[in-house]
Amino acid sequence: MVKYPNAASGIKKVFLAKIIGVIGVPLAFIPGIGALLLMTCTVAATIFNVWGILEASKDHNGYQTALVFTVADLIFTVVRTFISDGAISSVLAFAGDVMEIAVLYYICKTTGELLSDLKNYGLADKGDRVWNINKTCLIIMALCLVVAFIPILNILAAFTTLVVLVVTIYAFVVYLVYLYQSGQYLSLNTNF
Repeated sequence: MVKYPNAASGIKKVFLAKIIGVIGVPLAFIPGIGALLLMTCTVAATIFNVWGILEASKDHNGYQTALVFTVADLIFTVVRTFISDGAISSVLAFAGDVMEIAVLYYICKTTGELLSDLKNYGLADKGDRVWNINKTCLIIMALCLVVAFIPILNILAAFTTLVVLVVTIYAFVVYLVYLYQSGQYLSLNTNF
């Protein structure tokens, strides 16, 4: 019998949600139907993400916290679509970004705890690395936003932002691999 069946299934759904979201990006460029395909992928990804975190929360309370932040992010996103004021929209976008990084933290931390309980410390450490890379990128991007208003330093901020964007893509790929491997490992590990 699998020790954490809900977490295993939930993490697999979160992984699937991320893949569906990635697939939606190139589909958006299809003339005529791209916007519809992107919207369909976005809705499907959101459903799978919430469903997966909700299912995983049956095995560990950390996923419940991730679910709260996910719902808050959804609320900020929906409210932002109805607001035309640029400043308020920017604040809501920033709040949504904070919610997303909190979700990433709780998913990585909680999954790492389950993996550690199953004695897979290497994979648990990968979750810590994913979180630390994303946290570092967020801090550097925030600093770049501040430094961008200082003459001459804004050139350095622009270059640094490009580097951070590349590292963020790398971090997302590592996160995908972590979700996939964690879902597989949790579903194969049994309780003796």
